[in-house]
Amino acid sequence: MQELHDIPPEETIHLPPTTKQVGTSAAKRNSTIVSIIIHGLLILIGLYVVVFQSTPKEEVAFIPPDRQRPSLEPRKLEMKVRVNQLTKRSSRPRLQPRMMVNAPSDLALPEIKHDPKATKNKIQKNFKTMGTSGFGSGVGGGYGTGMGGGMGGMGLPASVADRCSAANRTQRMRKSGGRAASEKAVQKSLAWFATQQNSDGSFGEKYKVAMTGLALLAFLGHCETPDSPVYGENVEKMISYLISMNGQGRGGLTSDAGGNAASYSHGIATYALGEAYIMTGYPEYRDPFLYGVQKILDAQAPDGGWMYGMDGKAQDSDTSVSGWQIQALKSAYLAGLEEIEEEVAKGLDDATKNLKRVHDAKGAFGYRKPGGNNLTGVGVFTLSMWKNAKSKEARSGTEFIMARTEEGKKQTDDHGNLIYGNANLYGMYYDVQAVFAQGGREWRKYNDWFQKSMTDAQLEDGSWPPTNTGKHGGAEEGKDFDVYRNAFNTMMLEVYYRYLPVVDM
Repeated sequence: MQELHDIPPEETIHLPPTTKQVGTSAAKRNSTIVSIIIHGLLILIGLYVVVFQSTPKEEVAFIPPDRQRPSLEPRKLEMKVRVNQLTKRSSRPRLQPRMMVNAPSDLALPEIKHDPKATKNKIQKNFKTMGTSGFGSGVGGGYGTGMGGGMGGMGLPASVADRCSAANRTQRMRKSGGRAASEKAVQKSLAWFATQQNSDGSFGEKYKVAMTGLALLAFLGHCETPDSPVYGENVEKMISYLISMNGQGRGGLTSDAGGNAASYSHGIATYALGEAYIMTGYPEYRDPFLYGVQKILDAQAPDGGWMYGMDGKAQDSDTSVSGWQIQALKSAYLAGLEEIEEEVAKGLDDATKNLKRVHDAKGAFGYRKPGGNNLTGVGVFTLSMWKNAKSKEARSGTEFIMARTEEGKKQTDDHGNLIYGNANLYGMYYDVQAVFAQGGREWRKYNDWFQKSMTDAQLEDGSWPPTNTGKHGGAEEGKDFDVYRNAFNTMMLEVYYRYLPVVDM
């Protein structure tokens, strides 16, 4: 008998499958085929997701150019940036200044082919080479005030940037002797002004052009422009009002008043429009400003000054009237009005000759002739701003102001502060700007006299009360004089950052 392991493999007996086995095998085969198909589909779907969906779609790529290190020195670079900003327009919705004629006028604005690049270059050049800057003023019937100071050749960034940055204002105030109370007083005053504006954008009641110009200068002194977040609309309405009155007064002056007041109003308004144009670069301000400057040049008298009537025929010109015209011409010089550049420079040269004409041996500057002292402040600061900061007349005038203030000890309290009620704001306003323009020890001393008395006298609502010094000294009541006092007092307290002194303190 053969053993099982001796049977050859080929001889192994295979029994045929039963019917049940055959059905089961076919089902398994079909299931396997279906499984393969499903897995194949899953693999294909997976490949699509991995390969195709992970590939980023083609898109536009904005590749900035390589950053370049500035080749200019930091201060020169700042100068370039600030000047470029003069030509930029804000995206903020703005009221469009428009010319509104309510009565016949000889206003005829010249056609100007303006090259923005040329003006930008001119402003940059003039701010680099300027001496100092300021303004003098007078309003109505033979009285006036003055504001001065200077940029000391420091240029556009220092003069405009310092007033347009809270940090820079703080630094400048600290360096120039300003206190926190002074800046607070300025802010309160601007808030008060905002409550006093007329519906047409003007200020005041009888002398609206002059009062609006003064208020505008107070706002611009704090770098409140048409694009300012708080007072932008107030400022823009002021500018629009002044433009609407451009050339509507007697003889084409920018004024709402006749007589002596028209000459003051025109100078104030022209200077304010000039500063607005310099600080914003808005082209719609340029032609009205240019028109106002041309009228001033046409009205300059043979002795180099200006007089009531602005007819160019005056003898012994009025120092008070001249102050505002000088400031407007200086703003034209800074603004780079190419069409009249040579005329403006000559006009300023002639104006300084007239100032020296009324200077006397004591150091005082007279009203129309040598003698007197009420206009010494305007004489000193206007000389300081145009090529004569170190002149003997400017220095002796500063000494005169200091000696006169020293002698007025009855006007100070036990702590050496000037008594606001006894102060003649007209004279003080001149003196503050003039002494600041000269700087040095004189300014430190004068600053100690006046600053605290000014901030302490301010009322809770941001206004200042009348003084007791009589006509034109601040005692007058009424809407015009309320604006008048606040504007002058505010600009006195802005002196720390509005301009730079000739001598670094």
